[in-house]
Amino acid sequence: MKKRVLRAAAVIFGVLLLCTFFGRTVYYYTLPKVAVERPTKMVFGDREALVTVPATAMVTSYQVFVIRPEQGMLGVRYIAELRAVVPGETDGLRVELVSGLAPNECIAEAWDRAITDGRAVDVVSGEAFLRLR
Repeated sequence: MKKRVLRAAAVIFGVLLLCTFFGRTVYYYTLPKVAVERPTKMVFGDREALVTVPATAMVTSYQVFVIRPEQGMLGVRYIAELRAVVPGETDGLRVELVSGLAPNECIAEAWDRAITDGRAVDVVSGEAFLRLR
């Protein structure tokens, strides 16, 4: 009886260990998920800013991730490219970009885990961006 209990406990422990290992493996090998947005125009006081992005899109004070499509053997994949920008005025929610970003480029405004320059990502929102490709 004691051997059966020990054997059952060992089997349960082994299954839990495997589930934990494979669960982490699947998490590490899935692509980071990002939400994208196109820069928009906005009025700051008496002038119009042509390119503004959400403040959450700023990686540092001078960098954003631009999401660009790339054709691969298995179809289109999206690459996060770290881009240096020159910020202008801000209202706390949006930041004007004076240079470094074209008005038609898409930027990552939020992501679920760390992404790096050149990393493939999974776009989970921004249907307008996906329809243009």
